[in-house]
This record gives sequence, structure tokens and C-alpha cells, in this order.
Amino acid sequence: MASKYEGGFELSATAPADATPEAISASRRDADSVRYNLLRRLAPALKHDMLVNLQAVAMMADVLVAKLERGEQDPAALQKGISRINRLVRDAVATNLKVASWLEPGEDEGIGLTAGVQDCVSLLAASFNFRALHLANNVPPLKFDVSRFALRNLLAAALFLIADEVQGPADISIVAELSGSQATLQLHVTRRDGPFELDHELPAGFRSRLLEWDDVKMLAEAESVQLRRAGHDVRLVLPRVRAMRPLKMVAA
Repeated sequence: MASKYEGGFELSATAPADATPEAISASRRDADSVRYNLLRRLAPALKHDMLVNLQAVAMMADVLVAKLERGEQDPAALQKGISRINRLVRDAVATNLKVASWLEPGEDEGIGLTAGVQDCVSLLAASFNFRALHLANNVPPLKFDVSRFALRNLLAAALFLIADEVQGPADISIVAELSGSQATLQLHVTRRDGPFELDHELPAGFRSRLLEWDDVKMLAEAESVQLRRAGHDVRLVLPRVRAMRPLKMVAA
């Protein structure tokens, strides 16, 4: 895959128009392999999001059971406790449906660029903090829709790539700019002083399969997203999408 340098950034192009069916099929298999590895890397954060509300439900239920065992029979207090549990259950269902969309996206959907970036940052911020990496979402409110599937895959992969390469305390700032029918996300890395140990965050099985630049390029090619980098900084250039029919998005 040919690449050049543009403004200090290495440019990764999409698949050539004359690629053979065999080459395209192999490329798709490679991209699927990267997606599977990426999903394994996302698993701890997804598991945390699934469990946090369920743990709260369990704690509230234990409190309610303890009150009943002590013979407390205040109807108003019991009703209040049940209402809290109902709210927590609804929150848990909503969160788990959101997590499930990472596991099985189904037909691709569009998402606002700002909201899509926040989804990734919210999911990864806590685990990145354990690695002395601070994520800052500096994308302003923008009326620009992109493919949710492409944005999630490429942004998460780029963030893991940076985390795996930097291996030290750093701030990662995400900014965006629009140009016609394209949106450019830039991930800018600023190193900080301080101790850092990679092994404390990654299980042994992941240490031999960290994400590499070629992995992210495979995903970019599969999703028709332009990918650029300069040092640790990464740029993603995503096309605008629009709805042709319910739950079906195409590039604008």
C-alpha cells in the first residue's frame, strides 16, 4: 500500500481500484482479524460498563432485604427503595444495549461526530487513566454525521496504537475540523514526566499482540477512511454519511 508525506503526516490510501477479488477478500480477512483483536482490547472497559449498574442494583436490593429482615414495614420507604431499583435496572438495560452495539453493530448507523467521539472517550478514559494517559475530548458541537461503526473502530484503534507506542504518561487531545463533505479528527499527544509500567494494565495474552500501525491501516482501508500520522499524532479523515433509508447509511 503506497504512502506519501503530506504536511508532515504519513498518508495511508484506501485500496486500489484495480485490486483483484482475491486481494480484496484477503484484505477483509485481515481487517476482521484486527477488529477481533480490537474487541478483545475493548473487553475490560465494556465489561466494566455492563457491571457497574448491575452492582448498584444488587447493593440496593441487599439494603431492601436487610430492612425487611429487621421488620421495617414503612410502605413509603419500601416504595422509594423499589423505585430506585427500577431506575437502576432501566439504566442497566440501556447501558447493556449500548455495550451490545459494540459487539454486534448490525446495520451501520450514522452518528454525530461529537457524540461518537464522546462515546469512545467515555468508554476508554478510566482504563487509560490507569496507564497514566489522559484523554481530552476537545471536539466542539458539530452538525456532521459519520459512520458509527467506522468511527468507533478507527478512533478506538488509533487510541490503543498511541497508548501502546507511547508507553509513558501523556495527554491525548482529540480535536476536529470540517472541510466540505469530510471531517478530520486529530489525536495530538503531549508527553508528561512520571513513572509508567505497561505490564500492570495488560494481561499476558495481550503483550504479544499490541496494535501496530499496519493494523490500523488495514481497518482504515476496510472502512474507506483516510489515515495519517506524524510521530505519535494521528489524523482520521472520515466522510459525511446520510440516510438513504432507515438504518442504512451511505457516504454523502
